[in-house]
Amino acid sequence: MGDEYRADEQGPSVVVRHHSAEGPGCDEPVALVLQCAAGHTDLPPAAVHRAPGPGAHHGELGLAATVGPNGLA
Repeated sequence: MGDEYRADEQGPSVVVRHHSAEGPGCDEPVALVLQCAAGHTDLPPAAVHRAPGPGAHHGELGLAATVGPNGLA
């Protein structure tokens, strides 16, 4: 459950690759980059936290919620 696409010793079962709607892309694997609005990248989990957004209702996310070594707490 939840690990249907988990990589094994042979590698991942699915690779997301670049293509263009107008024609072929470079076909290289796509990488996701976590970046803040100020341009900082390579953010470890301990360097980020969640906060209520403009559409949040009081208490929706729990203001004390943070990101720990195992993800969102």
